Amino acid sequence: MEVPRFARGGVNDVGAAITALLGFASAGSAVTGATGAGFGLFDSTFRNYDEAFLVHEDLPALQKLVVAEQAKFKTSLFAENNKTNFPVSFQEASSAINDYART
Repeated sequence: MEVPRFARGGVNDVGAAITALLGFASAGSAVTGATGAGFGLFDSTFRNYDEAFLVHEDLPALQKLVVAEQAKFKTSLFAENNKTNFPVSFQEASSAINDYART
């Protein structure tokens, strides 16, 4: 997920450096402007890709889902009809706790 952000940062840095060098070299405003515009286009392309195709987490929604799954796990573990799968040893209890935390 960090590759587009890294690439976008690299394009920005390289574009700024090249545009500055062209300005210092008196390459002309047309060339300098076109170079700046080209790198700006690359930056916009990366930003649009990031917004359109990369998954962004919605933390409050994710927290709700995790809490709901943990509640479901706890309910199933302590259900009245779950006498056969209820942990009776330290290893089974440890495994059940790890499964709960892994959710």
